Amino acid sequence: MLTLEQTALAATTGAATGVISRLGGFIAGKLGIEDVDTLVAGAAADPKARKNLVRAVVEGAFSEGIL
Repeated sequence: MLTLEQTALAATTGAATGVISRLGGFIAGKLGIEDVDTLVAGAAADPKARKNLVRAVVEGAFSEGIL
């Protein structure tokens, strides 16, 4: 069972992670880096998405690792 302090720390950590993720996504969007998950989901239907998949994977790695 978690104490009240542990519960508060878990909630704060989750909220902070969400803010960091949102900020990274915002910066990536401003830099023109596409979301890899969305691109992979659409790659089967969109020839342009298929062509840019490798570039998006590299940019996504940058976005996830650096931003």
